[in-house]
Formats: sequence, structure tokens, C-alpha cells
Amino acid sequence: MVLTVFLLGAISVLLAVGLEKIAGYLCHNFIVILIASAFIEEIVKYIAARFGTWKKPALDEPVDVMLYMIIAGLGFAALENLFFLLDPVLTTPLHLAEVSMTRFLGATFIHALASGTWGYFIALNYFSNSKKSKKRLYFWIGLLLAGLLHGAYNLSIMIASKQQSFALALSLIIPLILIFVNIGSFRKLKKKGIALKKSN
Repeated sequence: MVLTVFLLGAISVLLAVGLEKIAGYLCHNFIVILIASAFIEEIVKYIAARFGTWKKPALDEPVDVMLYMIIAGLGFAALENLFFLLDPVLTTPLHLAEVSMTRFLGATFIHALASGTWGYFIALNYFSNSKKSKKRLYFWIGLLLAGLLHGAYNLSIMIASKQQSFALALSLIIPLILIFVNIGSFRKLKKKGIALKKSN
């Protein structure tokens, strides 16, 4: 299942590229496209994780949902990074090394952590005993949070390329925030899983 979700996450890059091209065709505002791309990428990673795991017996703990969302994000980042590194613009070893490091530290983390953040809320939706309306709210809040943080990161990276210190700081702060959010969320889901086992 881990390998399946990782590969589906990688394949979902192709779907994201197609949808992002459509978004670019429909809208010419650069900032809107950048934010829309973040939401598109989060949704296709969710589809990959759902298709690979949902309704399967192995998905029996709240923390599993978050982990598989992170794995889908890592698969997505792996293929996306490969596409970037195959860009013919990268003509020198130094430029290639610079882009490799930036993509590894930035894009890989943001894809995994944004997906993990949404995964936490999906787990609350999936394993909660709350009313249907509240469960749906968890799902949409998670998407909104993951998409906005991912979009803000994309925007900060684009502005930081013009050497603006605030944007550069933001591009470092967002992944750090997501790391702490994911660690806290993981611990909460682990406790929820233990509580569910005791109740059963």
C-alpha cells in the first residue's frame, strides 16, 4: 500500500499539470494561478491517497490517514522534482546542484507537510463520531488550510527569487510551521487511535 500510494502520488503530477494548464488558460492573473495550482496539487494528492487506501482493511487507525497523505505528497514531489531537474535550462553543474537543493528542501517538505495537514482533518472526518455536517467541515477546513499554506509558500518563493527578505523569511517559516503542526497532529491522532482501540 505504501508503494502503491507513493506511485499514485507521482502519477498525480500528470493530472495536476493538465489541470494547471486549464487554469492558466481560464485565468491570466499570476497570483490567482499560483494559489489555484496549490489547491489543484493538494486535491490530486488526496485523490491518489484515497484511491490507493480508502475502504481497505489496513486503513484502520486515524494516524494511517495522515501517513498515507504524506506518502502521496512525497510521491508527487519526487516526480515533480525530477521534471524540474530535467529542465534543459539547467546547463551547469552548479545551477543543477542549487535547484536540486532548493527543490529537495522546499518543494518536498511543502508537498509532504501540506498533505499531512489536510490528512489530519480527513482523519477527523473519517474516524469522528460527530454529526455529518461537522465531519464535512473538518474535510473542507483541512483543504482550505493546506491549499492556502501551500499557495502562500509558492508565492513567497516567487517573490524571494527577487531577493526580498520578507518573502525569503516566509518561505522558511511556512515549512517550519507545518512541521510543528504535523508533529502535534500526529500525536493527537495517535492518542485518538489508542482511545478507539480501548473503546472497541
